[in-house]
Amino acid sequence: MKKYLVKQPNHGKMEDKISLGISRGKAHLVDFYLDEEGYYRDSAIITADSLDKVFEEGNFQEYNDNIEYLDVFYSVSVGDVIVDLETKEMHMVARLGFTKLWSLN
Repeated sequence: MKKYLVKQPNHGKMEDKISLGISRGKAHLVDFYLDEEGYYRDSAIITADSLDKVFEEGNFQEYNDNIEYLDVFYSVSVGDVIVDLETKEMHMVARLGFTKLWSLN
């Protein structure tokens, strides 16, 4: 089992067109705005054995010991970023599956 950081967008801090693009899974927008001040927040750390399990755990939160809440946390959705805390690899939740982003190395 590994630990994954879930970063979720602060849609209220973004222009509407950016927020809409991120929620539709536009990876180039996520890649560009991920480091913008206040656009994404560290929401939770989820212990799981794969990205698919992070998605599953993050959508079935009630009585879930695999989730450590860091901030406001909504279900894992398109546009969220999942960071493998061991390898620092980042993936965006896409409309279907995951899209690899750059790494934090």
